[in-house]
Amino acid sequence: MDALGKVPGLRPATAGEFTKRAFFGGKLDLTEVEGLADLIHAETEAQRKQAMLQSTGALSRVYDNWRRRLIRCAAHLEAYIDFAEEENIEDDVVMQLNKELRRIITEIREHLNDQRQGEMLRNGVRTAIVGAPNVGKSSFLNMMCQREVAIVTPIAGTTRDIIESTHNFGGYPVIFADTAGLHKQTQDIVELEGMSRAKECLQNADLILLLTDARELLANIANNNGTLKEYQSNYLQQLDLDENALADKRIQLIINKIDLLSATELQRLTQIDVLRISCKEPNTVELQPFLQHFEGVLREL
Repeated sequence: MDALGKVPGLRPATAGEFTKRAFFGGKLDLTEVEGLADLIHAETEAQRKQAMLQSTGALSRVYDNWRRRLIRCAAHLEAYIDFAEEENIEDDVVMQLNKELRRIITEIREHLNDQRQGEMLRNGVRTAIVGAPNVGKSSFLNMMCQREVAIVTPIAGTTRDIIESTHNFGGYPVIFADTAGLHKQTQDIVELEGMSRAKECLQNADLILLLTDARELLANIANNNGTLKEYQSNYLQQLDLDENALADKRIQLIINKIDLLSATELQRLTQIDVLRISCKEPNTVELQPFLQHFEGVLREL
């Protein structure tokens, strides 16, 4: 390197210079360059696969296909305008063009309406952990991240601010956000600010993990003869959350503290199709099926 540095006209390439030259030389387009940048910064397997597809032209081929079809439609329309009276021009050319353009419009809309899948995979799935005070939100965060991220005490309202931690689940980057416990009756200024930040966090979340106490769930369903969906709606009202405002969010109900249930109560809970866990004693239920189901939820996003 020292010897080469003494040769006139030779210098080390700057960061990204070869990619820049390939772009200006027409060897790579902008989507492939962006894919290469994503590949360099990929931290999980899913991120690597998506970046590799984009860097090898998968997105470019989709755009080029639309471009070729649009140019062909424009050419056919111009030919129809210029030679409409000629015998070799079909009468239904405009009708066929309309059908093709509608197909292209539908494909573009479906491509754009991907629920931000690419963005979530690139930047991480923002996951908000919400629930009433002392239902185990901080314990759940620690269990999922497999380390003591948040302070856990028996005192309700320990968490006041948003605590975030990033974890890799099956190749999907997940940004967990532990939030303050939500309820309607408080005059504490700090607690009110914590709940305000929790609600703001919900609006920016891709996935909402709604934690509740197993005993409260069983008691509520038994007393009101209600369904799981009705319980979730009532629980959101109890947390002072507008269910309609969260209609476009994926909400996953999770039942915690099943270690406190009796054998009879546990049997009743197994008859309800809901995710259940014990953050205090994860071995109370098989943790692996729970994590597999959680990975399935991430794939569905």
